[in-house]
Order: sequence, then structure tokens, then C-alpha cells
Amino acid sequence: MPVRAEELGHLKEMLIKMAGLVELSIKNSVRSLTERDSELARKVIEDDHIVNTYDVKIDEECIRLLALKQ
Repeated sequence: MPVRAEELGHLKEMLIKMAGLVELSIKNSVRSLTERDSELARKVIEDDHIVNTYDVKIDEECIRLLALKQ
């Protein structure tokens, strides 16, 4: 069964969202260090679970798409 463009589009959207969150986390991490902002550092740590959730969902979707391909 071929993978549909719609399914690949959904995967691409998730990757783009996760990449944006990672980019923001890196910027905030650097800012929290340079400005010695412990509250911002805490927020980066607290928000890390969102990136982890995207990571797991993307892995699961890739596995599902690969399984359908066989």
C-alpha cells in the first residue's frame, strides 16, 4: 500500500512544529544563561515535555508508515 501525500504532509507538519519549538527552546536557553534568568530556564525545562511528545509521535508515525509500505 503506497504512502499517501496527505500522510507525508502530516508528518512534515509535525516535524516543522517540533523544529520550531526546539529553535525557541535553544534561543530561550541561551537567553536565560546570558541574562541569568532562572524563571526562563525553568520554563525551558518545563516545556521540554512538549518536544519529547512530538518526538514520540513522529517516531510512531514513521514506524506506522514504514509498516504500511511493506
